[in-house]
Amino acid sequence: MATILKTNTFKGTWLGKPGVLTTHHLDGKRDGLRIVVSEIEGEPLTVKLVKGDGRFSDDRFQKLKSEVVAPEEVEATVAEFAASA
Repeated sequence: MATILKTNTFKGTWLGKPGVLTTHHLDGKRDGLRIVVSEIEGEPLTVKLVKGDGRFSDDRFQKLKSEVVAPEEVEATVAEFAASA
């Protein structure tokens, strides 16, 4: 079971859509194992377990799990992903 060490929140726009990305870091590295919750207007609420540097399209980035959830299920899904990491 992994412990959430740090949480970052970023408010911005993606393709003209406002939204919020919340990143829960499970290790001390910026591009290490983390859970990302994306809340983008007009898009489904998504929780992802990822690892690596997302700026590259090769093997340096891995999406390990992804799940579309209802707003009331976000905390439970984040806890489930942290437990499985």
